[in-house]
Amino acid sequence: MKIKNLRVNGFGKLKNKSIELEDSINIIYGKNEAGKSTLLKYIISMFYGLSKNKNGGTIPEIEKYEPWEVEEFSGKIIYELDNKKVFEVYRDFKKKNPKIYNENLEDISKEFNIDKTKGNEFFYEQTGLEEEIFVSSIITKQAKVKLNEKEQNTLIQKISNILGTGEDNTSYTTILNKLKKKLNDEVGTLNTKERPINIVENKIKQLQLEKQELEKYHTYKFDIDERIIEKSESINKLNKELEILRNVNIEKERLKEKEHRININKELIDSFENDIDKLELEKAKVKKEEVIKNISRTQIIVSIVLAIIVGLIEILIHNIIIKISAVVGLIIYLIYLLIKNNNIKKSKQEVIKKQKEIENRINIIVQNKEKQLVELLKIQEEYEDDLNKIKNSNGISSLDNILE
Repeated sequence: MKIKNLRVNGFGKLKNKSIELEDSINIIYGKNEAGKSTLLKYIISMFYGLSKNKNGGTIPEIEKYEPWEVEEFSGKIIYELDNKKVFEVYRDFKKKNPKIYNENLEDISKEFNIDKTKGNEFFYEQTGLEEEIFVSSIITKQAKVKLNEKEQNTLIQKISNILGTGEDNTSYTTILNKLKKKLNDEVGTLNTKERPINIVENKIKQLQLEKQELEKYHTYKFDIDERIIEKSESINKLNKELEILRNVNIEKERLKEKEHRININKELIDSFENDIDKLELEKAKVKKEEVIKNISRTQIIVSIVLAIIVGLIEILIHNIIIKISAVVGLIIYLIYLLIKNNNIKKSKQEVIKKQKEIENRINIIVQNKEKQLVELLKIQEEYEDDLNKIKNSNGISSLDNILE
């Protein structure tokens, strides 16, 4: 450990003192009663505090070192441990516990144990040194260089304990003996029975026997593993075939639907063709009626010619009654022909109208037939494409084979 800096605000006769210590040897000198011993007591008190008890003296330490001239009864010390960690301690001696800061100036006072009598034991936890050992081994006061035999034995024992265990009041030998007894009581040895180590050894022997027994089944297990692998491959293959069958089944239902649509379209086309045939027959019949009407008109013309001839004869004949009769008869016949001719015209117009209606119906039916034919071809192409996809995607030459 190295003390790097001392700051005394007020302690005994010392006040407002700041001392910076170097890494090498530092010598602090002065006349008698200059405060050298007080400075040593200040260092000890910064680490362990001041006692409020008399401890065999006339007055308590805290009263002995309380300054008269200043109100401040405090100070600060900065030191570095062997692990290179630096700490800063500020202590107000009127209060029980100091403030301890790490190298980042973070307050770590609560990280150490606080004794009801001694206060914060930070320095003891950091170094493992009680105040008595610190004073006897590190601080050597005037007229106290020589120790009596009892003090020497105590000091040697405590230093030995520190070297062995890191604590002055704990013996390495004692701990070792306690550990051996603890080991014997709680673990056991080869000569004990029913202790943990004996139970573990028996368990190991039992497990070794079980291991030997299990090794007999190693070959059998290997055969079983091979069979498991084979069965797993078979299962995977069957699962793939099952998936193919499911897909084919789905596609087959779609094909059935398209076949149904194809049949419906064929039926519609057949129906359209029947309607066209019927309309063609009706159209021929209308045309025939028109021819018949044309023949009747020829007869009218012939009748008119005959009437004219009869009129000429009447003119040539001198009999008045015959003339009048011939003229009247001719007029009546002409009127009849005119009426009949008007009826024929009307009939012809109706025939033409009916003929146009039939032709329109035929055209509509033909168009519908053509549409159905186009749709039929499209459905048939889709049907063939879907069928080929099923065969190609599943690697089969015939849909029936996979369904079987």
